[in-house]
Amino acid sequence: MTNPCLQDTAERVGRDPARKLGWDDRVVGTVRIARQEGVVPRRYAFGAAAALTALDPSFLRSETPARVWLDPLWRQVAAGKEETDAVLGLIETGRSHLKRWCDSGFQDMEGFLAQNN
Repeated sequence: MTNPCLQDTAERVGRDPARKLGWDDRVVGTVRIARQEGVVPRRYAFGAAAALTALDPSFLRSETPARVWLDPLWRQVAAGKEETDAVLGLIETGRSHLKRWCDSGFQDMEGFLAQNN
């Protein structure tokens, strides 16, 4: 975002990641809308993985599927299996990229993401 009128701090933007991971909310909702429009939302999936890691740091290195973390946030959702599986797959890919980015010593993110698309 480059709008100078938005004065959000990083702290405020990162606040309450569980809510932002809701099925129809900011991060996952955007992943879903992008998919509907034929866009692969790689960066939002990366962000979803980062938000899950903020909620529980063990998520990043865990072999446990993202579904285990997200089911409690999505339990009220009546989504189809195909869409749910596609969103979870994107978030798993985001987790893989986030792991590699962390392991790389946090190299330049733009370059890293360009290499990993």
